[in-house]
Amino acid sequence: VKEGSIGVLVTTFGVGELSATNGIAGAFSEHVPVLHIVGVPSTSQQKSKPMLHHTLGDGRYDAYHVASKQFVKSDANVIEVATAPAEIDRIITDCVVEARPVYLMLPTDIVHIRIPSKRLLTPLNIEPPENDAETEAFVLDEIVELVNKAESDVVVLVDACTIRHGVKQEVKALLEKTHFPVYSAPMGKTAVPEDYERYGGVCVRSYYPVFMFSRLSVRFTSEPSVARRSRR
Repeated sequence: VKEGSIGVLVTTFGVGELSATNGIAGAFSEHVPVLHIVGVPSTSQQKSKPMLHHTLGDGRYDAYHVASKQFVKSDANVIEVATAPAEIDRIITDCVVEARPVYLMLPTDIVHIRIPSKRLLTPLNIEPPENDAETEAFVLDEIVELVNKAESDVVVLVDACTIRHGVKQEVKALLEKTHFPVYSAPMGKTAVPEDYERYGGVCVRSYYPVFMFSRLSVRFTSEPSVARRSRR
């Protein structure tokens, strides 16, 4: 996927989307934004549930949709023309903001219907949501504490999520402010300008004898109690 954009995958109902599941799951784990569009039976067929090709033969037309929910950030089945533009905008926004795959079902009787283009005049709001203030304060306090304990042995390791979530400029500003030495993980190459004076290259070592890394693991929600710390 090109930096700053999303990937788009179009498959058929059932066999096509199941074949793509492995790749979509990989995209989810690697924070790669992909819009997965699936051509599905018509809205009337989804209601009457006849035994069609590519179905499981038991009337469960939602079986593949249910399976897909394990590997996407959000999903939509466009069965109402009136809500189609908003639903499409919703999942594309989630795809961009969260850098995760999303799943869009387009029935055969909907794809040829014209809808108003008015929403295209308004850019999508792709600004990330505000962090929970208490959780953010906890994270910053932990980082400051770890940096102070490390004294002059702080090294920044940048990975691919810096690119996927569009925070390269923020990372650059942090490095220029702190003057910490920095390395990139193999998949994080290009996340840091290679002409930066304190850039040390790509780090592929499995352990680090000179300094210790501290890992802060935080899940951002409205409940600060879920923030947790693990160090090694």
